[in-house]
Amino acid sequence: MPLKARKLLEEIGDEPMLKIQLGRRPVKDLAIKILNFLSYSKFADKQYELGYDEIYHNYLLITVQNNHGFNVLQNIVRNAPENTNGKTVLVLEKSFRIGLRDPVIPDEMIDLYDIPLPPNKSLTLNQLITTTLYAEKDFFVYDAGENNMCQTFVKSVLESNGLMPNIVDEATLEALEPIDSKTLVATLDELSGLVKLTTDIAAKLHSQQLNIEVLTPSIGAVIHNLDLSQAITEDQKYELEEALYKHHVLFFHNQNLTSEQQRDFARLFGDPHVHPVFSHTPECPEVSVLEFGVNVDPDKKPDSDIWHTDVTWSTNPPIIGMLYAKIIPKQGGGDTLWANMVEIYKQELSNEMKGILSKLTAEHSFAYAVQSLIKLDSTAMVKFMKTKEANPPATHPVICQHPHTKEKYLYVNRIFTTKINELNEQESNLLLQYLFSLVNKRPEFTCRWKWNENDVCLWDERSTQHYATADYWPQHRRMHRCVIMEKKDKV
Repeated sequence: MPLKARKLLEEIGDEPMLKIQLGRRPVKDLAIKILNFLSYSKFADKQYELGYDEIYHNYLLITVQNNHGFNVLQNIVRNAPENTNGKTVLVLEKSFRIGLRDPVIPDEMIDLYDIPLPPNKSLTLNQLITTTLYAEKDFFVYDAGENNMCQTFVKSVLESNGLMPNIVDEATLEALEPIDSKTLVATLDELSGLVKLTTDIAAKLHSQQLNIEVLTPSIGAVIHNLDLSQAITEDQKYELEEALYKHHVLFFHNQNLTSEQQRDFARLFGDPHVHPVFSHTPECPEVSVLEFGVNVDPDKKPDSDIWHTDVTWSTNPPIIGMLYAKIIPKQGGGDTLWANMVEIYKQELSNEMKGILSKLTAEHSFAYAVQSLIKLDSTAMVKFMKTKEANPPATHPVICQHPHTKEKYLYVNRIFTTKINELNEQESNLLLQYLFSLVNKRPEFTCRWKWNENDVCLWDERSTQHYATADYWPQHRRMHRCVIMEKKDKV
């Protein structure tokens, strides 16, 4: 499935609604039939910009609405007066995206068309056409003239996905010209070259999608037959991100990565963090070495057997974590558990408590967690003192909202969170101990991974906490870790 098309797709909730918008005049059937790129997939509560015609000031945008509330476009529509023109909607949408609080509302509103979709079912081309035929409101032919937006959009989609130029047949090109609606419907309903072509392409690309095995209903999935040492396409990267946001933790078997390859894979998603204290591989300071065993250091025992999220003491905390299993205890042990903090927020907190916590912030401290683990006379202590000075405690909301899924999650952890800023010490301690206890209260919100050598795990650092069992001591266990921060140059 082409990347542009798949950005609109995902599983949906009850009573989904497809919305099609155009600046001045709605498209009849053409744009809908082009959506056969969306075959084999499901719509999500997202919006997707199909194109903007600078000459005719027409803006085509598709939004799918479900039961998760209003998205950006729907908020614009709710708050704008009637007769808003399409060009200004484009400006409005972008202003909302970058966080302008009071954009100027125009005086003309583009037309809106709601098309009911079958809930929780794949929406194929034929289903989409059939649904459109029974829509309550009429659609009109888009007649902006030569080189109109729809024709340009079709060609750009073909070109951007590496298809042969001039592959659109004459019948389809003719259908793209401004003609009467009956001819347009007849041409495309007869499965013109474009429809057949896109159907074939969608089927081919569908066969190349990730092979995902769900580990538990709440959290975790295994990705089969993907070699992380090889170049990852933009489509694969997008699918991995979507799978990660949906399942929170992804596992990969039988990988063979150098430190450079692990770092380069991590760079696909953000900026790998260089830990100021932990040791790292000789090749890559971004790849930390987490290694324990009596033959490695008899005085250094495993210390990650506490539920936590990595590096929350940073003002720019991690977005993704990555572990690569290099040496696994031969007699077992050393499993890692992850907890879904979204479900814990949803299921374990009353609405009243959610309201209270939403107004609170917490302090996260590097020194609080690390100081007790470092020998007073060690070289690491020198590094620690410098890092402590450079990294004073950071403050984060107790309840955060995920930037991609828009879901809320609990964001305090036992290793780094020291206090609730708005409460006194006794109140803070009591509340934090209660919140910490929720993490392992419900096993159904967790998954447990028994490592094999060369397994790789990728997890969402925002929506999860993890716990590494220490039951393997004195056996040898060596893991290579990347902690990935949001790109610094991101606007």
